[in-house]
Order: sequence, then C-alpha cells, then structure tokens
Amino acid sequence: MRDKSEIAYLWDVKNPQGYFNRMGFYKTNKEMSFIKKHLDNTINKILDLGGGSGRFSLPLLEGGFDVTLVDLNSAAIELCKNRGIAHAYCMDIREFKEINFDLVLAIELFLVTSPLEVIQIANNSLRLNGLFITVGTNKKSWRYKLHNLRKKKSKNYGEMSVLEYRNLFNKNGFEIIEIKGFNWMPFRVNSNNHLIPFIARIETFLKLDKCLNQSPWLLFCCLKKNNCCNENST
Repeated sequence: MRDKSEIAYLWDVKNPQGYFNRMGFYKTNKEMSFIKKHLDNTINKILDLGGGSGRFSLPLLEGGFDVTLVDLNSAAIELCKNRGIAHAYCMDIREFKEINFDLVLAIELFLVTSPLEVIQIANNSLRLNGLFITVGTNKKSWRYKLHNLRKKKSKNYGEMSVLEYRNLFNKNGFEIIEIKGFNWMPFRVNSNNHLIPFIARIETFLKLDKCLNQSPWLLFCCLKKNNCCNENST
C-alpha cells in the first residue's frame, strides 16, 4: 500500500499520475543517464533545485554523493526525509544561500520557474568550474507549436530556441559543454501508453537526440566559467 505522502505529492516516482508510468520511466531514464554521463571524480557536493521527492537525489545519494535538495512542496520534502535524504529543505530556491557545490541540478524546473532566475541561482550556488545540468523546452519544435494552439494552454517559462538558451547561459557565466535532445513522444506527461518504449527505440535509432533545433525538450550540461552579473543579465 502506498504511503499517504506519496499520494499527496503528484510528481513522485511511485505515483502513477506522476512519474510511475511509461512516460515517467522514459524521461527519468533519459535525464538520469545524462547526469551520470557528466559525473566524475571532481564531483561530490550536489544541489538539486526543485528536486521534488528525490527522483534524482536518492539514487545519487545511494551512489555515495553528498546531496542537498530544495523544494517548495512539504509533501515532497516529507517523502525525502522518509527515504533518507537528510539535507532536504522545504523552501523557495531563491532563499537558499549555501554555496560551493560541485554540481547543481534543475531538472524540469524551467517549466515552472523563470530560466533566468534558475540560472543565476545555480551560478551563485556553484564553485568555479562546477557543473549545471538542466532541462528546457524548445519553442522551435513541433510540440511547442501544437501546445500554443490549445485554448487553455499551461504557462511554460522555458520556451526558448537553442540560440536563445545559448545566449542566456553565456550572459550568466556558463559555457555549454553538451546539449542533447529528447522527448519526441506524442503523449501526455503521465501517459502509460504501450508505444512509448517503441518510440524511445526509434529516437535512439534515428539519433534524434542530435536534432537540436526541432527537439521538443533539451538537456543542457554547462560549466561555470565566471560569476554572473545579475544587473547585466537579460
């Protein structure tokens, strides 16, 4: 039987309406694989901004990393605590002031928070040459265009082109190391459609992760080169 807090928090890895479905498995696998690709012996101290109930923090913690998670949802933080994530804080990411992290994650946070704010917070939280890994949606993609045809479309803050993302990262102290495209799925966010694994294999076969200008979602790994100057950022 599922814990009440698992039911209370929608975007949990054990909630079928959140990430416990084929779309959730697909996205988590893509995002976690990208994170693992960029982990090396220079990384130990990790900050997970908007980390929910520990979708990435928990496996990283179990992998021996020193992980801190920040999220506004109290049910999510309760789940984190129950799962052994001791450094999990229920607070606005703007209020978190700890610094000198080796890696900052902000996975899917651009969907609900201004990318500029998230990038600046990540920069302030990182040591020099630390890594920032995040996800953004691509306004040049077919999915963005379909989304804008809806009468009751949801607000998505991360609606930018690849070039606009590049400029935003560069202006705020980051050098992009890698961009990878994904999520060409024609299904809802919490879909359990049986075709999802098949389409995932097609994505891999056709190397759609390299079709950045049309990819619906984009994974970014960035290196902090200098401190951002908030007053000059746009």
